[in-house]
Amino acid sequence: MTRTGLFRLAKLEAQRRPTQTQRSRVARFSTDGVLLGDLPRSPFMAVTDHGTDEEWEQCLAAQQRALISLDRAQ
Repeated sequence: MTRTGLFRLAKLEAQRRPTQTQRSRVARFSTDGVLLGDLPRSPFMAVTDHGTDEEWEQCLAAQQRALISLDRAQ
């Protein structure tokens, strides 16, 4: 078989392989540090869950107020 034929055959075989499922590599934690869901076995990214968009906006606004008050104190 020619080199082009082997390349084409390998490409066709790759297309027939089932796609691998992607496991989550994100571990979600509450603001209190409690794990939400399962802990991935592989390396993972730890993310703090601030709940809904409204709760997230409230946390962000509180953080900004704290940063602004620290700037004024100096």
